[in-house]
Amino acid sequence: MKIYSELLDKLFDTMDECINAEKTYQKEQEEKEKEKAVKAQAVSKRKKELADRVEQAEEEVRKAYAEYDCLKDEAKKILDESNNKIIELLSPAVDKIKAAQRERYNAIVEFNNNFGVYSRQYTGERAFEEFKRATSWAHDIINRILF
Repeated sequence: MKIYSELLDKLFDTMDECINAEKTYQKEQEEKEKEKAVKAQAVSKRKKELADRVEQAEEEVRKAYAEYDCLKDEAKKILDESNNKIIELLSPAVDKIKAAQRERYNAIVEFNNNFGVYSRQYTGERAFEEFKRATSWAHDIINRILF
């Protein structure tokens, strides 16, 4: 007569062989479960350590952004102050340029009304100076529009 183990899905010659084989199998399974539990615990511990590290790094990033925002506000104040100082410094000179240009325009209009079209030719160094002045003035206007 043969003894069948449903647990092992195997036939044995004696009842003792079957019982011993099942006990051995169950011990092996328990050992494997303990190893799995130990590995799972180690993984869980490592996962917790890394999660804590991520959280700590996230906190450092948050602090760095907060510091950046604070410094950015301070930099904006400095920039605004410097821009106001530049405007204060350059405004009288710009007003003088506008007044001089207006006077030149009025003089040309009066000349045109009395004698026809006023014309002037620039050559050499004077032509280069006029070119530099015109491009500089245009550059300043573009910068004011864009920035």
